[in-house]
Parts: sequence; structure tokens; C-alpha cells
Amino acid sequence: MSDIELPDLIGSVRLSPSGLSLAVLWPSPPHPARWMVTDQWGSTGYEPDAKVASWTVVGAVPHSPAAGMALSGGVKAASPDFYQPGQTYHDGDDWAFRCDMVTKDPSDGELSALGWRLFKGDWEPYAYGPGDWEIYQVGLRLDAKAGASDA
Repeated sequence: MSDIELPDLIGSVRLSPSGLSLAVLWPSPPHPARWMVTDQWGSTGYEPDAKVASWTVVGAVPHSPAAGMALSGGVKAASPDFYQPGQTYHDGDDWAFRCDMVTKDPSDGELSALGWRLFKGDWEPYAYGPGDWEIYQVGLRLDAKAGASDA
């Protein structure tokens, strides 16, 4: 395998073609391989970028750079100008959004917040973009139990 370096951020998660293993970009220097690989029984070791390059990106570790969070010693990113993973937002009693992860569109880099929306009494999977953040941020408030599961 050739030496390649994937542009993934720390916390990126990739699924093997067989669907039986996950690789998480979580370097552990001085080990040269950057991807921690695990299967249903636990860690199977580390692999280099070239080994997981063809694996499908399937998500991000919560509170990691790949999930839109800064590793600055705090839980929240330095400037929350978009939905934050692990937070639940409310607008009165009729609407809430629990953000589980933030991802970027591979074609244009636009952010999307993925999670669960409470609407008319029912929870449903939902995605919000930057335009939604701008519209709703005036009435949003964080759940007092930030990161707690509402579903």
C-alpha cells in the first residue's frame, strides 16, 4: 500500500467494506498508524490511512473535531455559531432539536446538524442547515440537562 494521508479530522469514523469493523481516527503516538480499528469483540489494533482509505465514512465520535467540536480543553467549541453535538435546543413546548452530530457536505462544505426533532409531540430524525440556525437562534434555548437524552 502506498503512503497516503487522508484529510479526515480526529474522531472520524469509517466502516469496513464487510460491515464488520469500524475505524476511528484517533492517533496514538508514537504508533505510526492513525486509525484505531474495532470489531464486535473490541479493539483489533491500529491501521494506516492506506488500509482504511476505501472504507465508507459513517460518522464522528461525539465532541470530537470531526463532530464540529474544538479540542480546546472545554466541552463546547470556542464560538458556537452552529448547532453543537450533545446539545438539545428548545423553542417553547412544541419544538426541540437534539443535535447528535455535525457533518459537512462533501461537495460544498456546508454544515448539517443531524439529530432528533420534537415536532407536534413526536420525535423524528432530522437535519438542519446554516439557514435554520440563523432563523431559529433568536428563540432557541439550551436544555438545562445539556447532552441528556430526551427520547
